Amino acid sequence: GVSVGKVFLGLAQEGSDLGGKFLDLSNNTGIAVEALSRYKIQAEQSGSSLDAVTGGIEKLEKKLEEAISGEEKSAKLFQALGINAKEAAENPQAAFDQLAVSVASIEDPTLRVKVATELFGKSGVNLISTFITMKDEGGALKERMAELGLTLSGDVVSGADAVGDEFVVLTAISDDLKIK
Repeated sequence: GVSVGKVFLGLAQEGSDLGGKFLDLSNNTGIAVEALSRYKIQAEQSGSSLDAVTGGIEKLEKKLEEAISGEEKSAKLFQALGINAKEAAENPQAAFDQLAVSVASIEDPTLRVKVATELFGKSGVNLISTFITMKDEGGALKERMAELGLTLSGDVVSGADAVGDEFVVLTAISDDLKIK
């Protein structure tokens, strides 16, 4: 009885921690939770991780800021890719999706690595296989995830985060009782 309860409690806490992580990542990057849950699976299918994706997004956002502020090299990079830096900065999710497909579409592997690194920093190289997965399987994967109920929604993640906050309170109460 007690050990089964601990297992369920552990699973609930793990789920709430994941929900909190997705909510934090969404708030930090401006990318919807639904897209982040898709990126996580696409990254893991291609040997990468959600952390690598969000690191790449953060580098991309800095590169967009540089282009908007007039840094010539960054501005030319986005122009060459047909991207309006101001519009991309306003919708980082669409920009990331578009640039991922653009990078994956570059035939020359050397040029692909160069562009990925310029856009996404060191993690760009590690994201190339993820970008290829996004290009080749993006729409189908999105549909499959929805069909299987794997796409996390903002409401689900917010609820999981709230449960996680309650775990923190319960742990503090438990620790206080142990001290007394």
